[in-house]
Amino acid sequence: MARYLYVIIILASFITVIMRYAEPLNDGDLWFHLAYGRYFVENLTLIPDHSIFSWTPGDTPWVYCAWIPELVLYFIYEIGGMSGLMVLRYLIIALFILMVFLLYRTMQNDRDFMPVIVLILVSGLLMAKAGLRLKADIFSFLFMSLLSWLWFSFKSRHPRDMRILYAFPVLFLFWVNTHVGFIFGFIFLALVFTGEIINFLAGSAGRLDWRSIKTLFLVNVLSGLTVFITPYGWRYPAQILEQQVFKSAEFHSYISVLMEFQSIFYPDAAPLHFIDYLVVSAGIFAVIFILAARGRGTDWGVLFLNAFFAVLYVKYLRLTYYLVIVFVFSSIYLMNGVSLPEGSFLKRKRGKLALTGAAALLMIFFTARAQMEVFYSPGIGLNVLHEPPVHEAEYIKTTFPGLRVGNDYESGTYLLWSLWPDNKILIDARQGPYGPLNHEHGKFEDARDRGIRDSFVHKYSCDLWIVTYNTDLPYYFLKSPDWRLVYYGSAACVFLSRHIDHPGVHGVSDAIGALNFYQALPVAHFAYSAGDLQVAKKLFLSLKPVPFSVDQRKTALEEMTGLGDALYIRNHYHSCPK
Repeated sequence: MARYLYVIIILASFITVIMRYAEPLNDGDLWFHLAYGRYFVENLTLIPDHSIFSWTPGDTPWVYCAWIPELVLYFIYEIGGMSGLMVLRYLIIALFILMVFLLYRTMQNDRDFMPVIVLILVSGLLMAKAGLRLKADIFSFLFMSLLSWLWFSFKSRHPRDMRILYAFPVLFLFWVNTHVGFIFGFIFLALVFTGEIINFLAGSAGRLDWRSIKTLFLVNVLSGLTVFITPYGWRYPAQILEQQVFKSAEFHSYISVLMEFQSIFYPDAAPLHFIDYLVVSAGIFAVIFILAARGRGTDWGVLFLNAFFAVLYVKYLRLTYYLVIVFVFSSIYLMNGVSLPEGSFLKRKRGKLALTGAAALLMIFFTARAQMEVFYSPGIGLNVLHEPPVHEAEYIKTTFPGLRVGNDYESGTYLLWSLWPDNKILIDARQGPYGPLNHEHGKFEDARDRGIRDSFVHKYSCDLWIVTYNTDLPYYFLKSPDWRLVYYGSAACVFLSRHIDHPGVHGVSDAIGALNFYQALPVAHFAYSAGDLQVAKKLFLSLKPVPFSVDQRKTALEEMTGLGDALYIRNHYHSCPK
């Protein structure tokens, strides 16, 4: 009965992982990747012109080498749409699980540790969200997993197969043409090489022989040289060096305002539970590392890897997935060195039951929490907060072709993909092409002083503006005498300059009738402010809180009460929802 129960827990955990990554697209970078992929195909080149998508000055010399994922993502999207891209994500998750299983099979792990291995795998997948977004990062997740699997497979084989090491330069040849995350792959190699030198000098039981160390040094050099084998040649590493060393202050000033470059202790990151996962994974790793060190000595390479990527995990939300990969593969490798005496507690029936029970309880906790969040937590699972302005972009493209578009940061990448070449945009999420405009636009979005916004809008004169509900910009333009509302939908509002003739009536997208709980709230508020009382009433009445979510029930009650008060004050009490 205990075995059957444990199997059910394992199946439920993996079903939760599947549901966790069934969430709709929540990162706009995908769209500029698709636009670049389309550009490569249409122009038969691997070097994009960064300046053509926006009417503001673009930095054409900016080097962005990600042509492999951009072509892959574009072809998949053209063939299978968003469903095809979701299949890609699940395929990479399946490959990760397969690599973990293959490494486990090559080891002589004690079968009593199977519950811990499953816990490591499930918790690792749940905490790898940053690396499994549909953008170029997902390929870095794949390549880092391949690198870790190859390395620990090599370490676990006796005799060791040198052909595995020679796969490293081939892997990096693809990685450097995929995503700048290859830098952390280089750091991985440097750390394990340093660790193996110390292992050799210290005489650790799991050390490499001198021939293997020399081969590792050679493949590290060959892997490093691949950075020059891109469409940009020497310019790619030169730009990375300039950005990270000579202009590091400027670069870090830019990324410091982005949430994904904040620490895991950033208040808005609390719902992601990275702190919880770190505590559990660090505890598991510490126990395994100590037990393995007792049997065969300290493996300095493994220690350096986990220490470095743990610091990276804590410091940057976007880079948390690198520790996940290192933690999973190194923990399974270390278990091979854990040998428990027959009389030890964990070898006894009660010890095995305690180990299995503890692992099962943690999996139940992680699984139950993730399941609940899929259904009711804002921005997680099915409760997407931001969606691309599909209908709004189509409205602009068909109604105002050729007009100069102003936009907020959030909508830029989808508009870049959907409007070009009929309309050019103001800005998008690409950091390189815009330079000082990034800072100016950030101040414009965050400003509480109307004068700052007026100055920016006057300086960057546009024919129309499209802004999402993520900021209060819709209300700024709604109150402005220079702009009129012409359309709004589930993701954004469109405002046209009053210098351009247009009928006074504004349109409303039909898509607002199919919004989730958290998307409906800002649209309902805007509809009310725009004078569309029936639309606002319909949206507020559509708020269906999940029964077990106290926060959603409380929010729905507060919003309905607030709407009733506002309607009563404005003499529209007869319109109050009943």
